[in-house]
Amino acid sequence: MQVQTRVERQRKILSVIEKSSIDTQAALQSALLKMGIPVNQATLSRDIRELGLVKVEDEGAYRYVSRQTLPKPTTKPKPAALESISKFIQDITHSGNMIVVRTDSGAASYVAEAIDNLQMPQLLGSVAGDNTVFFVVNAESKTANVVKTLRSMTQ
Repeated sequence: MQVQTRVERQRKILSVIEKSSIDTQAALQSALLKMGIPVNQATLSRDIRELGLVKVEDEGAYRYVSRQTLPKPTTKPKPAALESISKFIQDITHSGNMIVVRTDSGAASYVAEAIDNLQMPQLLGSVAGDNTVFFVVNAESKTANVVKTLRSMTQ
């Protein structure tokens, strides 16, 4: 069976990652091929990006999930809401007036939004990549305290 459209192929991809623990593009490509859906690596990479798939840690291993299944921070998260994103945070460090938060792949924007929504006056802003968030603190002397606060809220 040959899938005729990109939309149909992407629906099958979502179905596969929902039903199976897929950890690599090669594993996803193999699973699709077993379903009669041949796809090359470039197309698969594009589909993964368009679908917003991210890898998250699940019981010591990584697997693809849809961003829609990740918890969304509320507009004003409470510490309990931050605890729900703590599973995506790998490390919080700082240097000078910069704080670096390392996250699971694809989770940085969710972590950044949750922390930004705290509206901490010491935080001037943030920049989120795929797995790293940079925060700028308004004074170097306050950085260690902000790090301590973030660690206590997210552990």
